[in-house]
Amino acid sequence: QALIEKAAERERIMTLFRRGHATLHDVEAQLEAITQETTALRTTLGALQAQQALVQAYEAHYYSRFV
Repeated sequence: QALIEKAAERERIMTLFRRGHATLHDVEAQLEAITQETTALRTTLGALQAQQALVQAYEAHYYSRFV
């Protein structure tokens, strides 16, 4: 959901630029910030997915040995 929101934020920034409400410098700075935030979100998502896979592997191991 957060990644979808970042894409929408990027579109809003581009719309402001196209309508002449933001300078190129401002838009570039905002887009860079959004890119960094998106990268951080993707990193966090990857870590969470890895943790989920580890939990699932432990569950499978537990159930195969003890249940």
